[in-house]
Amino acid sequence: MAVSPGQPIPRSAALWNNIIESATDYAQRKRLGVASGSLSLPNPTDIVKIKNSSGSHIRLGEVLEISGFLLGDVKRTALWFDGDVPDTTRPFAIALQDIPEGAIDRAQCTGISVAWVNVLNILDNYAVVANGNVVLQSEDAGPLRIVYKPSGTGEKLCAVMLAGECC
Repeated sequence: MAVSPGQPIPRSAALWNNIIESATDYAQRKRLGVASGSLSLPNPTDIVKIKNSSGSHIRLGEVLEISGFLLGDVKRTALWFDGDVPDTTRPFAIALQDIPEGAIDRAQCTGISVAWVNVLNILDNYAVVANGNVVLQSEDAGPLRIVYKPSGTGEKLCAVMLAGECC
């Protein structure tokens, strides 16, 4: 996006973040003596792209089950999946930001993530995916360890640990 002389400079946070990221990358490459464009960042193995095919808006921290693959060829650098409301039969991922219906964005499959958990009992330290529900449900045992939860019961934004075998 070019700005002509005399025009106000755009104030979009996304634009400024891209400019800062590009300048930082250039400075790091110059300091290392690496030509521009020749250094590639490692592809994260715990983050995938997921299309929200659930029929409704998905909030950051809600769950989508992986219901299909969106691309023709499987490539490590392009893991794009279709996501739907959980039926507890498939692997799942946790949305890393709000995902409108039909949109594609990032979701986390392993590691520690922020997730909505319906805390049913204050003593519960685990969570499970529930059939037909995009919010995790707390339990006294289960595949997802709750690392941190606010006090009380009800829907809480918690830190949960996702292990490879549960997802």
